[in-house]
Amino acid sequence: MNSLIDRITGKDKLLGQIDHLSEQLKQLDLERNKIRTELNKAFEERTAANNQINSLKKRYSQLEENYKKLSQAYHNKTQELEKLSEVYSVLLSNNTDLKNEVAILQEERKEVKSKLKTLEHELSFYENRFGRVLESSQSGYSVKATDWDCNFFEAIEKIKGNRFNDNQVEAIRYDMEKHLQIIAGAGSGKTETICAKVVYLIQMKNVNPSRICMMTFTKKARREMEERVNKFLGVKKSNVNVSTFHGAFMSLFNQLKKQNPAYSSIGIQGGNADEGESEYKRELHKLINKYRLFKFDKHNDKTIFGRISFWTNMGFSIDQMTDYIEKHFDSVIDDKEDAPVSVRFNLMLTELNQIRKEDEIVVYDDFLINLYDALFQYPEARDFVQNRYDYIFIDEFQDINPLQMETVKLICPPTSASKLIIVGDDDQSIYAFRGSDPSYIKNFPETYHTHEIRLMRNYRSKQKIVDAGNWVISENKHDRIKKSMEAFHKEDGEAIIVGCSDTKEEAHWILTRAQEIGQLEPFTLEGKVESINYTVSTVLYRSRRQLQSMFQALDIRGVPYVIEKMDDVMGIFSIQDFHNVYKMWQELVVTRGNKLQLWRSVLINALGHYFVSKNAIEQWFENLDVATFSDVIDEALTLVVSKTRNKDTLPLKQYMFLLADLKQGKPVNMKTVAEYFLNSPRVKDNVTDEEKNWILKELEKYNTWIELLGFYERMQKRKDEMKDNLEKYHDEKYNALYFLTIHGSKGLAFENVFVIGCNDGGLPSSHAVELKDVDVQSCREKAEPPTTEEEERRLMYVAVTRAQKKLYVTFPKAVQDKPCGRSKFLGELNLPIYDCDKVNPICPIK
Repeated sequence: MNSLIDRITGKDKLLGQIDHLSEQLKQLDLERNKIRTELNKAFEERTAANNQINSLKKRYSQLEENYKKLSQAYHNKTQELEKLSEVYSVLLSNNTDLKNEVAILQEERKEVKSKLKTLEHELSFYENRFGRVLESSQSGYSVKATDWDCNFFEAIEKIKGNRFNDNQVEAIRYDMEKHLQIIAGAGSGKTETICAKVVYLIQMKNVNPSRICMMTFTKKARREMEERVNKFLGVKKSNVNVSTFHGAFMSLFNQLKKQNPAYSSIGIQGGNADEGESEYKRELHKLINKYRLFKFDKHNDKTIFGRISFWTNMGFSIDQMTDYIEKHFDSVIDDKEDAPVSVRFNLMLTELNQIRKEDEIVVYDDFLINLYDALFQYPEARDFVQNRYDYIFIDEFQDINPLQMETVKLICPPTSASKLIIVGDDDQSIYAFRGSDPSYIKNFPETYHTHEIRLMRNYRSKQKIVDAGNWVISENKHDRIKKSMEAFHKEDGEAIIVGCSDTKEEAHWILTRAQEIGQLEPFTLEGKVESINYTVSTVLYRSRRQLQSMFQALDIRGVPYVIEKMDDVMGIFSIQDFHNVYKMWQELVVTRGNKLQLWRSVLINALGHYFVSKNAIEQWFENLDVATFSDVIDEALTLVVSKTRNKDTLPLKQYMFLLADLKQGKPVNMKTVAEYFLNSPRVKDNVTDEEKNWILKELEKYNTWIELLGFYERMQKRKDEMKDNLEKYHDEKYNALYFLTIHGSKGLAFENVFVIGCNDGGLPSSHAVELKDVDVQSCREKAEPPTTEEEERRLMYVAVTRAQKKLYVTFPKAVQDKPCGRSKFLGELNLPIYDCDKVNPICPIK
């Protein structure tokens, strides 16, 4: 009956039309959402482009202004010349004064024309490289007096002493509809920004502090973030979880164990990780001997310890490690053993982990592995952890490795209600040797639905320093997020490249310049004044080999210094193989008696350097039945020939007889002893030519045992004193020149910076290759991460951008009395180059 009425009244037809219109409306909504998504994406792309455009605006404007001025000058000179030409034509041809004036004007006109061409070329280069810089209106300060959150910004800015810029405000305010990626360049104030965002969430969005987690990589960075959050909140200790990666993962795993004690059976747990690292190495060394993995432990300068650590951080299992060894090493390493390297490695690592589990030998990597395994295996563990935090901040995201990334995805998957705020700069990714990969920050939007904000204003460095950083890093054309920093400080500052005849002259020039700078503002402590303030200068270096001449110059001139990597202060004794054998010589000399048993460790060391296995040496030594030391040596040489087929045993024989003379107190030339040691096959593989030359050069000065012993004791005393001096330096109670590796300098800033050793083979490393020429996967499988030119360039960028006021990039023209190539990065910095004797001195304040 109802259907009949509906047909009569036309209701059924209307209902059909309504259904049709509803369907059309749904389609329109889908189309609208699609368009909105595309608009948002376009807006984000436009914002990123505008950031890049604005960062180059000032430089382009300066060039354009100079171009206009020179164009006008050129036009004026041309008009003046034309007028003079007219006058000249009616005057006598022998008027010498007028001829000279016209000639001068013609030269000036040529000079202006030449400068115009140079500027045209530079403008064209900028446009081709960075895109044409368009004029854009300044948006002004983005927090207005009428904004609802104005009071928040006023309060925070009062604490920190200055205002946030527009991009920082945008990052702090962003409503976290999506995950947030903050690309933060060097000196851009990223720490203050993310800490302010944490406080904004707490105070303005009423987020429970315990629902926020902040992760970073170092204890120093953790302390800095924690102190900043507490300061902004006005409390002594907040409930925000601020941790290192290891600390955060350990905390989450401990919370899981409280939820379910069954998780206690996962992985290796228990002891103290600081103590565990050394215990782990001791047990590993024993097992390397047991499973006769000596050759693999030194293959391509990579230790088994280093390979295991790298593979672990790549997220590889023991079975995967074994497969990779079988694939890449079984056929390469011929150590005459019955079982292949891969089989012995698998047995060794299985036994090592069993020992570690029984004895509770924990290392820091276990914190990561345990949490990953728990989350990967147990859905209930994932449910708990994924509901633990609402907001997870990850600082220095460019340094994340695969194991950490996979664990982060389990803690906060892309579909999670929790939100990630990642902060970093792919241009500062310099830890590939630890497994870090800048592709994770570059490709983050491909995994997570992301909003991107860029912090591209450098508050740290003067204009010329920022420009140098922009120039050098832009050469990584195909290996980075394209961007450019803008200097907040408009003063030029000083940034130059300085060439020296050799490393000695380089060292002395640096010390002289540091003293000149130090005279500008004396060092004052507790009322005492020192005329030269060394604390305002910092020396950054790539590797300890660059410090040989520097240490000599420091000693000669009596300049106080501190060095962060204290082992580097030991000079040639920081070279591991030489340090080990020196301690063995020392033990041989001081141990009383002359029994054969005293030679056990020396023989094991010496024959081991000829690739005779420790087990073979031990067995041979136990069965020795000879009357004289000479007979022992003859038997040892026979063993080398039989086990390794190495017939060139004369250097070993000479080496052992020299040690016998040393033991008996006879005069021995220690340089000769060292030469025989350095020429043994395994040592030749381990010690570089540069290190070998360094050792032999030092032993020219300390060639008797007494002199060498005194030298070592002075180095050891220096190292012992260095710890106290370094602590006083950081407390601003010790006036000294500061030495730091470039890797160790990341995240820090210094008034005046010297970047030393920028010759080819120094920076970049002699092992550097272009990324396009590398089989990255094969390198990962071998646990031999490549040294790429791109990463070396990032290392140079990090070094350059540490400087606030003055930057000196120095290079020697000769190393070890041989001419060396200049670093390709010197040209890329786009800085003037001077010979060191042509650099103007800095005038001290009168």
